[in-house]
Amino acid sequence: MTSTVGKTDVIASFQIIEGLVLSRPSKVIKSPFVADVLIDGKSYLAHTPSLGCNGMVEKHKRVLLTKAESGKCDFTVVAVKMSELSNGNTERDEVVEHIIGLDPRKAESFALDALNNGLIERLDVKEIKGQITLHDCRFDYVGSTKQGQAFVVEVKNVSIADHEVWPQRVLQNKDFTGRIWNHKIAYYPSNVKSANQTVSERSVKQLRTLCRIKRDHPEMRCIVMFVIQRTDIVQFQPNQWDAIYFQSMKEAHEAGVEIYAISAEWSSLQSKHDTSASTTESIMNVRLSHRKVPVRIPVIMS
Repeated sequence: MTSTVGKTDVIASFQIIEGLVLSRPSKVIKSPFVADVLIDGKSYLAHTPSLGCNGMVEKHKRVLLTKAESGKCDFTVVAVKMSELSNGNTERDEVVEHIIGLDPRKAESFALDALNNGLIERLDVKEIKGQITLHDCRFDYVGSTKQGQAFVVEVKNVSIADHEVWPQRVLQNKDFTGRIWNHKIAYYPSNVKSANQTVSERSVKQLRTLCRIKRDHPEMRCIVMFVIQRTDIVQFQPNQWDAIYFQSMKEAHEAGVEIYAISAEWSSLQSKHDTSASTTESIMNVRLSHRKVPVRIPVIMS
């Protein structure tokens, strides 16, 4: 993957292949992390790092893939092509197609591009290292600025958005007909458990550790960066229905941990046919916007 810098944005480019999901889990490898995908008339195994991603990687879905570097799978699902009405009115509105990125590793890579190219305000990177453990907790990036200020960054991939933030069982019964397609709310985490459980103990531990680091080293910048791999959104918020994660996020924010959300816009360019592999590849551009996505932390009434 390569990156270039425009006047305000960063462009990441890499090769992708388009396919159609035949089944997930795969009929060959019975794992929810593996799907059978049809590419140019032939079935391949594809790793699905985000599982089904709330129904986005299921049978008949059009997905974008990269070649797998190792393992039993031939490809990795990195994005999905979605179609929806421009504002839900079937009588007069056009069908809009857009791409939603799914792969958490791509989010980490996009975040690194954003950090190295100054998309986070007042953070001029001099040195940066990945996957560093602090206080028995692993973070995506740790480094220092040209001004000598230390920083730690944890990256979270965001693929889910809707017009309102509710548990999936409630959203299934919601009617958003007439809502404008690109006025959604991105949120994390995407699912919820019971009232006394969190979806990700690791994410909660990271937030609490960042609070501890900020308390012990107030001069250090502690950052949580949410990379939203879709552009049909107007804001980001933590999912208040995961009460433990939400409260941890609120406490981190109040302790001085910085919360950023950036958008990643996927757009394909020219295609080429790989005769040796019998597949058609495209050059994919992902634009990392300099414009920050507004972050909202709702006030929850007890």
